[in-house]
Amino acid sequence: MENRIIALEEKQQELVEAINELNSNLASVGFSTTESIKAIMEGFQSMNTAMHGIVQNFHALEDRITEIETKMNAFPFPTKN
Repeated sequence: MENRIIALEEKQQELVEAINELNSNLASVGFSTTESIKAIMEGFQSMNTAMHGIVQNFHALEDRITEIETKMNAFPFPTKN
């Protein structure tokens, strides 16, 4: 799971770089910096909400795995004589 979170952080950094490039391109064709920053901030808010949901899903998955492991450890598997 730690690797997936690191991968998400790397993707977030790629997104930041892409947004910066887009902002530069928008500015070159006449969009105001204020409008661009507002759009970027809205994008970050959406991304933050999505990443929060993903992390919550990972935590729920970890809890479910722990629950299953606990049940499996309590199950009386037959042993060889």
